[in-house]
Amino acid sequence: MEDLYAVLGVVSSSTTEQIIAEYRAKALQLHPDKTDSATKSEQFKLLSVAKNVLTDPQERKLYDQWYNSGKIMGVTFDQWKHLKMHTSLHWATTVDRTPMVDSPEAAHTDSGGQQSDNVHTVDDVAAYWRSTQFKDAAPAGSLLSKFRNYEI
Repeated sequence: MEDLYAVLGVVSSSTTEQIIAEYRAKALQLHPDKTDSATKSEQFKLLSVAKNVLTDPQERKLYDQWYNSGKIMGVTFDQWKHLKMHTSLHWATTVDRTPMVDSPEAAHTDSGGQQSDNVHTVDDVAAYWRSTQFKDAAPAGSLLSKFRNYEI
């Protein structure tokens, strides 16, 4: 099953009234009485399914749960809806094992591979942040200072 929100041309936060308005506008273009095309007839059927699912609060809640679970492993909404347990299938998604941050050597180079002079350490950033955030604050006690400096 396709993305029903995309079929109607709406976003997942659209109201029922917006969904119905988009359905009516698209139905005028795709209605079987207005066209002889078989593909437009199939599109109209899908459009009707999308409107029926997304305007029924219970069906939409189930669809959103399936939609937000990642629509993975070729399980269609209809198949998922007939399962006894409606849980997220996030555990079945493929995991991208590439590191989010490159090695420290690569992190300090620009796009041309040259060493960058504009490198800040965590301590530099933390000191700058503390100097801007707490300049008017009363001096902190030793326990609070240790907490802010990640010593405890």
